[in-house]
Amino acid sequence: MITPLIKERFRGNESGVILLGTVEADIHDIGKNNLSLLLTSYGFTVHDLGVDVPPSEFLRQALARHPDIIGLSGLLTSSYDSMRRTVQLCAVQEILKWLARRSSSAAINSTSRFANMLARMRGSTML
Repeated sequence: MITPLIKERFRGNESGVILLGTVEADIHDIGKNNLSLLLTSYGFTVHDLGVDVPPSEFLRQALARHPDIIGLSGLLTSSYDSMRRTVQLCAVQEILKWLARRSSSAAINSTSRFANMLARMRGSTML
């Protein structure tokens, strides 16, 4: 109900382009939807890919839309492998300026280890 009002109010005040989706093997989207609404309210253009998005679709959409940020959402620990595959596929294609990972729960209790793994894939030490 409030989404159309937010979109109308912030039209034309572009802050950047964000590609957002819940990774393959996960269908949880409340956190992703909340983040999308928040980002939209700050003027970002958000392309929401939905839930259960395979790595190849993230890559296809990234190549087509050239986002500034790609957000991977996942609630289940089983999402970890899909996130890793998505990051690896995008890293191989060298299409990302940076990669933002969003986790909407403490279900992945090794967030620091996961973030460091992603950072090593990018060639830095910390995300």
